[in-house]
Amino acid sequence: LRVPDAAAARAHVHFRLAQHLLHRTGDAKSQAEANRHFAEASRLHPDSWAIWRQAAEKDANGTAAGPAFWARVDALGDKPYHRPLDMAGIDR
Repeated sequence: LRVPDAAAARAHVHFRLAQHLLHRTGDAKSQAEANRHFAEASRLHPDSWAIWRQAAEKDANGTAAGPAFWARVDALGDKPYHRPLDMAGIDR
């Protein structure tokens, strides 16, 4: 595992605060504040798919799998979605 840098650590603080605001309160003001924290988290840690998906448009099932998601996947090009495993005994 990699240790997160300071920006990624701050991003996860914003992410957790946004989740709290979104799931604990639910009023419109808290929703707007949660969205601001999700946006800041994504700005601080743009490579985090988990953070990005929280603010992404959801389909009827509540999954972030709309056109923006697929555009983001396509933008990866040859870059892997997950870092390859680097363990002894694991073929790549």
